[in-house]
Amino acid sequence: MYYRILFVCTLLLFFLPDGNAQLGMNLHGSWWSGKNQEQLRWQGNEQAVGLSWWFRLQKRRLEFHPEMFLSQSHAVRATELGGSTPGDKSGIQLGLRIPAQAYFMDWDSDCMCPTFSKQGLWLKKGIFGWAAPGMVFIPHLPSLTLEGGLGLDIGVGNIFTLVPMIGYRYATRQAGLDNPASHFITQLRIFVRWDKENFFR
Repeated sequence: MYYRILFVCTLLLFFLPDGNAQLGMNLHGSWWSGKNQEQLRWQGNEQAVGLSWWFRLQKRRLEFHPEMFLSQSHAVRATELGGSTPGDKSGIQLGLRIPAQAYFMDWDSDCMCPTFSKQGLWLKKGIFGWAAPGMVFIPHLPSLTLEGGLGLDIGVGNIFTLVPMIGYRYATRQAGLDNPASHFITQLRIFVRWDKENFFR
């Protein structure tokens, strides 16, 4: 079912009537630890892939990247000595998130970022702070999430942009746990400017 939903969203992204569309593929990674209801400590990791759409405020460098993603988590029971014991929990979840990116060093610019040939002050144009509320559909009860951190646009010509990001995430539920969890996250977004003027230049 998740794959069908993701496929439909992909089609919608490509057929939205915007001549300057920005489409993104996002790769996520995170690492966490926490306790379940039996007070047993679990530790794990999560990887995800998602598709996002870009829009921004006029004349301000505040951008939004609503995204749908599929994530796979893997958890093992931790021991007091820092090792792990046999037995694991894993699963695939569907998620939604809405990252907002504020380019605090270039706030008043009308730069049509993130895809552009970065000339001159690339750090000033490219660095941003971000925050992202979201939801992950874990079986039986969704998990609300809140993320935040720093990122950097790295323009590759007028078509592609690479966007590495680091941050921290809080989730009301974590796969394998019954309690809230917070953890370190990384993300890499690959952006394409989907318009004929730039794509076929």
